[in-house]
Order: sequence, then C-alpha cells, then structure tokens
Amino acid sequence: MSYIVSIDWLQISCRGSVAQSSINFTASLTDLHNKIFSQVWEIKRGSEVVAIAQAAPVSDVVVKDLVVLKFENHLLYTNGLFDVVRCVLADFGLTPINITRLDLCADFQQFKYGLSPQSLIQSIFIGEAWRKGARVEVFHGADMKKIDRLYNTKHGGMVAYFNQVCNKAGGNITGYRAGSRSSAVCCYLYNKTVELRQQTDKPYIRGLWYRFGFDNNRDVWRLEFSLKGKAFKDLTLDFLLSADIVAFYNRLLRDYFIIQREDYGIVYNLDLLEKVAPIPSLENKPRKASGDKSAKLFLSRCVKELRRQHDSEDTAAPAIFDTLLIASSEYARQNDLHQYFYRKMCFANLNEYIADDIANIAHNLGNWQ
Repeated sequence: MSYIVSIDWLQISCRGSVAQSSINFTASLTDLHNKIFSQVWEIKRGSEVVAIAQAAPVSDVVVKDLVVLKFENHLLYTNGLFDVVRCVLADFGLTPINITRLDLCADFQQFKYGLSPQSLIQSIFIGEAWRKGARVEVFHGADMKKIDRLYNTKHGGMVAYFNQVCNKAGGNITGYRAGSRSSAVCCYLYNKTVELRQQTDKPYIRGLWYRFGFDNNRDVWRLEFSLKGKAFKDLTLDFLLSADIVAFYNRLLRDYFIIQREDYGIVYNLDLLEKVAPIPSLENKPRKASGDKSAKLFLSRCVKELRRQHDSEDTAAPAIFDTLLIASSEYARQNDLHQYFYRKMCFANLNEYIADDIANIAHNLGNWQ
C-alpha cells in the first residue's frame, strides 16, 4: 500500500508590486477585484498562467504594497514548482512574508490492512468511530450538485453537521470534513475519483496516479489538510522550501486526524496510513552543481540579461543590473549553482562584478567543477 503526497493549494503573502517588467514572466491586469483587493493580475510564463496576484488593498489598515500570490493548481503537481516560486519572487522583486494557505494531501486507494475509506466514513457517520477532538463534522453524498442547503437529507446530500445526524442510512456517503472551513486546520477525506468525474477533470492528477501504478479499476481517495498560515508560526516560504513534505504531512496526520474506536470498553487509535516510505510527488532537494537543467537555464538567461543591461544606454539600466545581479546571485547560492553562475559571468566578460566571490571559490576549491 502506497500513497502520494502532494501540495494542492499554495498561497503566499508578499511585499512589493507586480506592475513592473519581468525577465521570464508577464503580468496582465484583469477586470476582476474583490472586497479586499482592487487589482487582480494574471502572471504568465509565455501563454501559461502560473499564478494569480491580488494587489492594491482597499482598506487603509492593510499595507499598500501587500501582494497575495496564489499559484495555479496544475503547477503544484510538477517537480518544477519551487523553481517557479523562486523565479516569480526574484523576477518581480517580491519579499515573501508568510504562507496564508497551504493544502497538503495524500492520494491512495485503501488504508492499511485493506480498510476501505468508504467503510471508515460510514463508521464515523453511525458513531462506531470518531475523530478525536472534532467539534464540526460534515458528510456529503455522491452528487454535490444536489446539496441545496446545509441540512438537506435527500438524494445523498448533506446529512450531518455539528454531529447532529439527520439521516441514519449513509449508504452513498463519499466525503467527510472535520473542522470548519475557517479553522486553523481543516481535514477532508473524500473520493477524488468521483470529484474529478462530477466537477472539473484534471488530467495531470490522473496522470500522476498512472505514473505511480494506481489501479485504474478502483477509486482513488484523498485525505487533505487545509492550513491557514496565521495559526502556524513556522509556516513560512523558507520552511516550505527546506521541509521534507512527506514528514510534514505525517506530522499533520499524527496530530490532526486521530480516528478512534472502542472495543470492550477500551478506546484505541486506528492505524490508517503507513508512516514509512510513502511516494512523494514533489521532491525539494538541494540542487547540485551538475544538476537541474531548468535552474541552469534560468541562470544563463539572467547572465544574458545582465550583459544586455550592462551594454544598454537606458538611464534605468544600472538599477536593473544591480537588482538582477543580487537576485540571480542569491538564486545560484540557494540552488548550489554559484560556481556555474560565476563561470557564466566570466564567459560574458562580467567577472569584474564578482571578483571577490571568484577569488574565494578559487581559494577554497582550487578549480571549478
């Protein structure tokens, strides 16, 4: 039994602006707005939308240079996610503050020992099992479109709320939520196959299941934790970029999804998912000097742009050059590609700007790899 750990929602608050030129991305102002922000921007890489940026807060209480970035769902299921996040921040000169929402999920087809997720939900529904500490519990049926209001009890709609059971049948329950949507941590256990079929199909998710050998003849279930950043002091971008995603998910599973049963007067916790060797869909490992091609390609483009700004007679060129040099140097350092970056700078006849760094590398390593 294996499960795939993924990020399904990533939203970051930043300081800065997207209303400026960028090397690798374009920002287009849309006609949208909301109660908090008067501007909504689409950030694209070529024709691909990679993020939505909300800017220009309406309230005077909120700092005027606050920008909230929500990265597109399809991007979250690629190994290049963290590279794109870094590049967007560096390109627009945005300073990350914290993560305002992070959804971590695990996809699987059964629990340990062959336990069916459907059976577990029904056990919780009829009271044979329960989530420890749950004050708000919501169940829903197979067709979400038939939910007209909270207490709908017909056609497999919403059947329970605040533990007040309205319908004892529960035969078609395909989803369960513990915690209110505004809670610091909200847990969801639901049939992902049914959701993709009834709502919006996402081929990149089904492709992920196929690559990791899931059985096409069985439904895939998802156990998801939705975290609000304000409740987690360590939920910062630096934490996410350096974290072991699988270990963090297992910590959430251990702390926030404790399912209990009682047999012969003894209450015990159910052991649902393996804590060892799950399959991560995202790997956030430090880049090696001989490693990631996309990171090297990005740095090569940065060096070309540095050379262009160096030769430009535009009055803004020196400021753009300095900003880009700082950002690209930091990106190279974080990805362990500083030697590669410095070599490219020398080939572009820009070595005078990194003379001190080159001397240090030559002294410490003797030569470049």
